[in-house]
Amino acid sequence: MTPPRAFITDVGIVSPAGVGVDSVRSALTDSTCHLVSPSLFRVAPAHDHPVGQVTVPLGGDQRLPRTHRLALAALEQLSLDRAPRVDWICLGTTTGGMVTTEALLKRSESDPSAYGWHGLGTVARAIGERLNGPVKSLTFSTACSSGAVALIAGLALIRSGRARTVLAGGVESLCRLTVHGFSLLQIVDPHGARPLDANRKGMTVGEGAALFVLQAADAPPAGGLAEVVGGGLSCDAHHATAPDPQGRGAARAMQKALREAGLEPSAIDYLNLHGTGTPDNDAAEARAVHTVFGGDPPLLSSTKGTFGHSLAASGAVEAAIAIVCLADGLVPANVGLQQLDEGLELAPCREPVRRPLSVVMSNSLGFGGNNASVVLSAPQPSAVEGSPRSVGAVEPEPLATGGGRLTVLGAACLTGGGDTEHTVARFFEGDPCAGRFADADLAARFKGRAFRRQRRLPRLATWVSQDALAQVPDSEGAVDGVFWATGWGALTESYGFLQKLFASDGAFSSPIDFAASTHNAPAGQLAMGFGAQGPNVTTSGGVDSFWQAALATSLLADPGLQLLVAADEYHGEFTPLLQPDAVVEPADGAAALIVTRTPGLGPYLEVLSPSAEGRSGDPLQALLDGLGGIDHIRAEVGGLWLGTPSGDHLRAQRQEDRLVELFGDVMPVVGYRQRLGGFPTATGVAVVLALRGLVDEQSLATVTSGNAGLAARPGLPQLIIELGEDASALEVGLR
Repeated sequence: MTPPRAFITDVGIVSPAGVGVDSVRSALTDSTCHLVSPSLFRVAPAHDHPVGQVTVPLGGDQRLPRTHRLALAALEQLSLDRAPRVDWICLGTTTGGMVTTEALLKRSESDPSAYGWHGLGTVARAIGERLNGPVKSLTFSTACSSGAVALIAGLALIRSGRARTVLAGGVESLCRLTVHGFSLLQIVDPHGARPLDANRKGMTVGEGAALFVLQAADAPPAGGLAEVVGGGLSCDAHHATAPDPQGRGAARAMQKALREAGLEPSAIDYLNLHGTGTPDNDAAEARAVHTVFGGDPPLLSSTKGTFGHSLAASGAVEAAIAIVCLADGLVPANVGLQQLDEGLELAPCREPVRRPLSVVMSNSLGFGGNNASVVLSAPQPSAVEGSPRSVGAVEPEPLATGGGRLTVLGAACLTGGGDTEHTVARFFEGDPCAGRFADADLAARFKGRAFRRQRRLPRLATWVSQDALAQVPDSEGAVDGVFWATGWGALTESYGFLQKLFASDGAFSSPIDFAASTHNAPAGQLAMGFGAQGPNVTTSGGVDSFWQAALATSLLADPGLQLLVAADEYHGEFTPLLQPDAVVEPADGAAALIVTRTPGLGPYLEVLSPSAEGRSGDPLQALLDGLGGIDHIRAEVGGLWLGTPSGDHLRAQRQEDRLVELFGDVMPVVGYRQRLGGFPTATGVAVVLALRGLVDEQSLATVTSGNAGLAARPGLPQLIIELGEDASALEVGLR
């Protein structure tokens, strides 16, 4: 059966040019520059460079962080009556509530309730609440490619049959961390971005939001604006911040996007460059363009001289720009360009060009070598001939609506109980495994120059990844892609950067800490360590982070070995503010799986989700219905592992009590967070333990919350269920 096509039927955008598509159209038509001096917060004189700031007042709840209000301002422009039920939200962001958190930390606010909107996943939650959710969501944080990754994931959800309507896009607000951080890296142009200019000196930090309604259809729906026909992801695996000088990763992303679209390079009418204006980025992207298009590239330009670089939102903002270009037959000028860098051998448009456009490609290249390329076309009655119409699609399994089965080849974890073997032994003996993994053990394992600058979070991630990969004898120490989950990101680096910034009154902090503070920084380090040049995807959705990463793997992974890894660190000052229960019991940990989408015998992991129709009712009942119903679960499942998050504890506890009542008489029911600690990605550790329990036929009788005499029923899969407002599940089993 031919997968459905994905059409954009509506777009909402907030940019430095204003609110709405018409403001973008005017800026592109007039080639105006919308870069201004920053005014949201005080910037030290040495870093007071132009920014791409949204200057229109933002309405809504002023208690919400600016990122959330930007997203909601974009949402308000959508005519959702055309798509009354949104099945999924796919969102890219890297700062979340950081601008509010900075102000709170600066005044030493100690009330944890004030930090409730800090997490990246809370932006999608705010959108879901406005849609009368909850709505299942995926939050991506792959630096400057985040918005494009979200759009590609939305395409994959539709092509795989998991969704009919997806709200996808990206959002970012200016904050002290990014404005000062990029300046300290010395990659900000004090005169404003001048992409492709011979005298360019760097980027211009910006902000904005763009959201799209994607609808599944076999032909263009009424009011269809564009079709997303292809998307490509790759990783340079080269450097934490600098691109591969030869642009090989960017070229792979573009080539894959073309293959997914079923198009030859000559079909591209306009190429929207990432084009930040940094010397290295523009040179690397130019080489990538020559690799893909040879000596005859399409019309091309960068729009960051007009809007600035909105970081995680840029891929979405520039997809909205592409829609304007398709609708108006407009190729925008490369604003800021004065003296062309002849060495790039590119001829960007110096003035707007009017001509009919059928297909546009947009590039987004981020920190850690995260590359994304999206191809959009004007709505056409027929699908592109030869298009595979499948971005990593996996046939849904019968048990659930949102299946995606992964074969597991290796698994490892770290907890307060120790490494994998110690944690497994302690857990199945009924002993707690909460706490922090020993600093001394981390220090002993990671010595030498290669690990000198690594802090706690990347070391946890690297340890479990090495141990998991060691279980795959034919891997030769390499994987093809990295899918990384973290609830809080690199707390040590973020907190350290901000404290040094505050102490110096904004004049100085550590550029190394800034580069490592992005949520996807450990994923980039893993890609370099394991030679992973395929998709490099980071998810951060609170306690759903690991579940989201597993789903992203089933949606977006290329053939070959994939590293699915999750970790969160405990930070003595920051964690208690973000996660109040951590004050009672400090805990952190990590888990890694080596998986492949190729079916095989042995352990497997499958991603499950409730039907979209049940989202507005009881989330637990919707999940149970999506898993086949109570009778089916009682007959076909061997054990339940329940995660009770602290943020929604009362609801989750009621749900746990209900599940014990429903299933505790026929199978063991285990509350895993009580034994592993409350860190967001403890779900990944539970998956490793459940897999080991199945393979080794370990008994759950000593740790069950139900009937203490029940062991897992041999041969039957087990469910790992994350409780709360947005219940989700994973299945592990043997085949």
